[in-house]
Amino acid sequence: AYIFAYQRRGVANPVPPPASLHQSDIPVDLTTETEYLPTMKLCSYVSDTVTTVITLGDYLKLERTTWLNDVIVYFRLQHLWMTVLSQEQRSAVHIFSYVFGPAFTRNVSGHELDQPPTRALALQMHTQVARHTRHVDLFEKPLVLWPIREGDHWFLIVAVNLNTNNAILFTLNSYGSHGERVELLSHIKGYLNLEFTKKRPGMDPPHINLVVTDPPQQTDGSSCGLFLLQYAETLFNRCCYFTISKQNRILK
Repeated sequence: AYIFAYQRRGVANPVPPPASLHQSDIPVDLTTETEYLPTMKLCSYVSDTVTTVITLGDYLKLERTTWLNDVIVYFRLQHLWMTVLSQEQRSAVHIFSYVFGPAFTRNVSGHELDQPPTRALALQMHTQVARHTRHVDLFEKPLVLWPIREGDHWFLIVAVNLNTNNAILFTLNSYGSHGERVELLSHIKGYLNLEFTKKRPGMDPPHINLVVTDPPQQTDGSSCGLFLLQYAETLFNRCCYFTISKQNRILK
């Protein structure tokens, strides 16, 4: 796992190929001179009910001055979730898949994303991703993460304390606000309000504050994915300072 976590990597932006394309389920010996297909399975990592498959193509993109791809980012986030958090803390954290972002903004223009959402647009955008939380109540989660890729740039959207009436929503972006639309957080907030009313009809959604952050910044053009993972790891390591237990006591 740490080979993938700490080597510099590269990116195209593929979704893992279907299992039928894998040439073998046996880990590959990279010391041989055999020419392997990029779709060949190297390994898989099981986290809860999610299995992340790493192919040779993913591994060969772990080079300097390149970007992390979707598979490696999600792989590492799941690995951090399993290894950094305690069992109790894991139940308090939800990590969205990398496919949420493209689905959320599908058929939505840049102009619309730069304006506060209308009710109709918020409903459309929520409908496009409603399946992602069919079995999840985000409002039981003190920490929710959305890894977002815009073009070749990665950044993180974070919601803290959605299970209280004083939640906060912010981005952690290693390159200023590059890749973010002007009203991105307003659209996420609109999504959360609709998610709440659909999961808990008749109740008022929690108050969600939009917060401006100033996280550590990258000094090159390729390490945004590494910064995203470092942000997530830091949040997990400090999870006890802001997560709320089932008894509504702050865990310190």
